[in-house]
Amino acid sequence: MMLGVSSISFGQVKIGSNPTTISPNANLEVEASTSGRKMMVDKTTGQVTIQDGTEGQGKIFTSDAVGGGSWQSVSLTAFAASQGGRENFPQSPNAGQLGTITFPGETTDPTNSFTPSTGTFITPAAGHYVLFGSTQFDNSALPGVPNLDRTCLHLYVNNTSVTQGCSFPSAVFSSTSISNLVRLNAGDTVTLRAGAGVSSGATFAVAVSTFYAYKISN
Repeated sequence: MMLGVSSISFGQVKIGSNPTTISPNANLEVEASTSGRKMMVDKTTGQVTIQDGTEGQGKIFTSDAVGGGSWQSVSLTAFAASQGGRENFPQSPNAGQLGTITFPGETTDPTNSFTPSTGTFITPAAGHYVLFGSTQFDNSALPGVPNLDRTCLHLYVNNTSVTQGCSFPSAVFSSTSISNLVRLNAGDTVTLRAGAGVSSGATFAVAVSTFYAYKISN
C-alpha cells in the first residue's frame, strides 16, 4: 500500500495532445493541439512554464476582461531627462508667469515619447503614471532676494496644472521637487513649468532640473 502511494506521489501527469509523451523534467504537463503550446510544472524546482505563443523575455502574464491569460510587454519607464545648464525665464511684475523647462537631451526614452527641446512628454499609452520634477532656482538675476515673493514648480497635463510646489527662498539658490500619481490617456501632454513672483519685471533661471515619468499600471 505504501509503495502504491509513493508511485502516485512521484508520478508524472500528462493532459491533452500526445498523452503518453511528457518531458522528463515535468510533474505536470498540459499540451494543446497546436505544436509548442503547453503548460508545465518542473518536478525539481516547481517552476511553472506557460508557452502559448505570446511568451517572451521580460513580459508579464496578465488577463483580459473575461480572464483569458497572455504574456504582455510592459515598458515601466516612460522617460527620464535632466539638465545642468541655466535656462532663463522672463517674468512680468507679480504675474507668476510660467515657462516650460526644456532639456539638452534625455537619459532614457524607450517609447520615444519625450521631446527634450520642447520639454514635452506625450503619453504613449493610457495608464497610471508617476510624474516627477525637480529644479534648482538661480535667483541671482532677480532684483534682490528680499524682493522675491516665491519660486514655483508645476506639473502640467494638457495645459492644466495638476501639481505644484513653491518655496520662499532667503538665498540666491533654492530647490523644489514635486511628484504625483495620475491617470493619463494616450496622447496627453505633460510638461514641467517654472515661475517666480517678483515685485518688478525681471528674469530668473533654473540651474539644474530633472523630469521623468514611470508607467506603473494600466
